[in-house]
Amino acid sequence: MLGDRDITVTIDSNLAEKLINYRIPMAHKGVNGNALIIGGSNDMIGAPILAAEAAVHSGAGKVTLGVPEVIKPVVQGRIIPEVMVTSTEAHKAMLEGRQVVAMGPGLGRTSDIPDFVDSILDSYEGPLVLDADALYALGHVGSVDKDALRDGEIESIYAVERDLPYCVMTPHLGEFSRLIDLPIKWIERHYITLAREFAKKHQVVLVLKGIPSVVALPDGTVYVNTIGNAGMGSGGMGGDVLTGVIAGFISQGYSLQDSAVLGVYVHSRSADILNDTKAWGGYTPSDVSTSLGCVISELLGE
Repeated sequence: MLGDRDITVTIDSNLAEKLINYRIPMAHKGVNGNALIIGGSNDMIGAPILAAEAAVHSGAGKVTLGVPEVIKPVVQGRIIPEVMVTSTEAHKAMLEGRQVVAMGPGLGRTSDIPDFVDSILDSYEGPLVLDADALYALGHVGSVDKDALRDGEIESIYAVERDLPYCVMTPHLGEFSRLIDLPIKWIERHYITLAREFAKKHQVVLVLKGIPSVVALPDGTVYVNTIGNAGMGSGGMGGDVLTGVIAGFISQGYSLQDSAVLGVYVHSRSADILNDTKAWGGYTPSDVSTSLGCVISELLGE
């Protein structure tokens, strides 16, 4: 049986307009948020660039991208000038003064990454967005009782095995499967239930990316996305850009919950607008990122 507040809500333009109207007009970049994106590795420089640029396009005043020193010159040569690039080697100093830290895009899966991720989680006490390889580095954080799931015994379904900080987590089905040690076919069958129980038991905001994507809150509320299109399936589309958008909203003072819901809407709406105009030739994650401002203006009635 569902708890008293376990409700399911659809994400649409009406909801997004209500959330975004709370925004306070900001005077300058210093009060418009200071976001840090951490990611990148020898083989993956595109992912963190996409995330950082999306944070800029969603309205963050100041965005810094932390990457390994070895790829820093290449990243600096490719990224938009609005993003500052720093080295992850000096990560204590890198974390100072940030409104939000988003970690994971392109981080890699080498043996040192779990310790690196843990050190950031230990050092930074502010809002976090965890995606991609940062989620992989966490390993299993809980387990599912298949019998309880099959029988609908909600309270017994999920057991926490690792405490998590209050954060936004943005796994796709494969990453979620690893986090809860459950095959994807089971997740597909019990999508909403598992998202809800994970968010409640860990007290995190879970953005489970799929068809549809859902946002599950610590109080048991689940938001189900109603927009988006098949063109969003390309590499970097669902993860890197969305991570940057959510971080951008958090840096501007939105709550983690509102940032996740708004991020999912704005990201999907941007893709839908592009699908109408560029469906024949296709569109890229970078296109979605640069169109974010149009969607935000649309929501604000500008």
